[in-house]
This record gives sequence, structure tokens and C-alpha cells, in this order.
Amino acid sequence: MDESLMGFLVFLYIVIIAAMLYVGYIVAKQFEKIANQKGYGEEKHTLAMCFWLGIVGYLYVIALPDMNFEKRLQESISKPETEQQPKPEN
Repeated sequence: MDESLMGFLVFLYIVIIAAMLYVGYIVAKQFEKIANQKGYGEEKHTLAMCFWLGIVGYLYVIALPDMNFEKRLQESISKPETEQQPKPEN
């Protein structure tokens, strides 16, 4: 193989690996946001799990129970009927 072609292929592989790592980081960051919305903070290390474990980390975040659900449910139950959203009139 030509030396310049070999150099180009090495460069191309490095660019592809860097792009894959970047995309993996972006996806892991989104799953970290989802975990935060579910009520889990930094103690769960969801960014690292999703980045290093890939699909296994994503499934872990999907399987996490929503810690905020019960709080939202209690808030909606404790609101009087007048404070809830108005019903549309026909």
C-alpha cells in the first residue's frame, strides 16, 4: 500500500473514533438529564454508566423508577378542585 494512503486511513480511523466518542458523550449526557428529571442526582453516576456501558447504561436509566412521581401525585391530590386546571366550556 502507498504510504500516503496508509497515513490517510490512519487519520480517517482516528476521526471516526473521535466522532463516535463525541456522539456517545452527547447521548450519555441526554440520559443523564433524563435521570435527573426522574429525581436522581450525581450519586448514581449515570453519565459514566451510559458513556462506558452504552446500551446497558441506557437501559439502566430507562429502568430507574421515577422518584418525583409520588411527589407530583401528592401535590395533585392535595390541591383543591378550584386550583386544578379549568375544564373547557363547550
